[in-house]
Amino acid sequence: MGGPDPEFEAFLGMEEVRTWLGTIPREKTRHTYGRTLFQYWRDYLSKAHHTSRGWIDTVKHAQRSEENVVRKTWALEVQGYMNGYRSKITGDERKEWPGKIGSQLEGHRKTRCLPD
Repeated sequence: MGGPDPEFEAFLGMEEVRTWLGTIPREKTRHTYGRTLFQYWRDYLSKAHHTSRGWIDTVKHAQRSEENVVRKTWALEVQGYMNGYRSKITGDERKEWPGKIGSQLEGHRKTRCLPD
């Protein structure tokens, strides 16, 4: 087995990621959610946002919109990513991911990273 993944370690060092993961009491859950969010970040979010704060600010701005479609854009992007995701190792779809990502986003909202 290889050594630590420097890209994953850098991701875990992001302030917003550290803050959110710090709210998860179980170590195994924290690791699973951290890895899942990292994969979403690496495969999708980082292509459009230079930082996690940039993505969070984009979502905050969208949630303030009076337009329903604008408010839902970020959630539809998550859903689209999840619907198209296939494991690079097994080729399997990851059906459990939408719930994990939704939980992560809910966690950001509750910790005031995202507004109510």
